[in-house]
Amino acid sequence: MRSRVLLHVFLTGCFSEMSYRLIIFITTILVSQNVLATPGSVRLKDLLRVEASRDNQLIGYGIVTGLAGTGDSQSANATKQSISNTLRKFGVNVDARLLRSRNSASVMITANLPPYAQAGDKIDVNVTSMGDARSLVSGTLLLTHLVGSDNQIYALTQGPLSVGGYRYDTYGNVVQKNHMTTAQIPGGATIEKTLNNRLTDVDHMMNFILHEPDFTTARRISRILNKHFGQHTAKTINAAH
Repeated sequence: MRSRVLLHVFLTGCFSEMSYRLIIFITTILVSQNVLATPGSVRLKDLLRVEASRDNQLIGYGIVTGLAGTGDSQSANATKQSISNTLRKFGVNVDARLLRSRNSASVMITANLPPYAQAGDKIDVNVTSMGDARSLVSGTLLLTHLVGSDNQIYALTQGPLSVGGYRYDTYGNVVQKNHMTTAQIPGGATIEKTLNNRLTDVDHMMNFILHEPDFTTARRISRILNKHFGQHTAKTINAAH
């Protein structure tokens, strides 16, 4: 839970649209750059964040190919069906039951969509095996779309995997470090759709969330903002919202 401080930046209807945006901009700068601070004080940006500034989780399902016999076994029907569906997109019709999947593996892909990320930006992705593949080393992820909780596509990803582990088996002696069924693709996803991160809500208020819930701190911040911008500018809701 987080403490919440509501900052009213639009009190009456006398401002034009341009003035309204200018007030939001100036208020955000004052808070983020600590213009209100005095020598020896704590910066507001170290205590709180704008509510809209949060990461969003993305997820996707894909196929990794190019594995040297370390992919999913013949019992992984989902992998064989996925390969068949992929080939069908290129005009190649193959019965899934006839496919051999040892060089491929079905995987789940996860990523974080940063706040205010723009179309064309690159983000890192994590890749994990879903089936019984032994290793993802040397694998390449085929083009996969990543969706959010609203099932909308926000990014596309593909590329060679970077596996942070290894396993050697020599004359019965096994040496292994970390897991070989998880991997990453640094900068492997391209953002295709941006989020509408509005600084204000429908009531024209900016919401600030304390990093550490504390009612006293929230009230002090409200008091400082009201002193600088005028009474009824900021209001503390509670310390555990």
